[in-house]
Amino acid sequence: MIYGDNRKRFGKITVIYGARNPGLLLYKDELTEWGKRDDLNLNVTVDKGDATWKGKEGFVPRFARK
Repeated sequence: MIYGDNRKRFGKITVIYGARNPGLLLYKDELTEWGKRDDLNLNVTVDKGDATWKGKEGFVPRFARK
């Protein structure tokens, strides 16, 4: 959870979150809410997507370099 009182102390935050496959992603409701925020850059990736996955594929370190 991101709390408003502490959040004001920081600029834009980048979160890189990954799992081996879409079924192993945790906190899906929170990730959806975080993705709607203007003050947070959310990157969700899986090592290997399935037929329904529309997001990024690849290991977290690949996205951390960007």
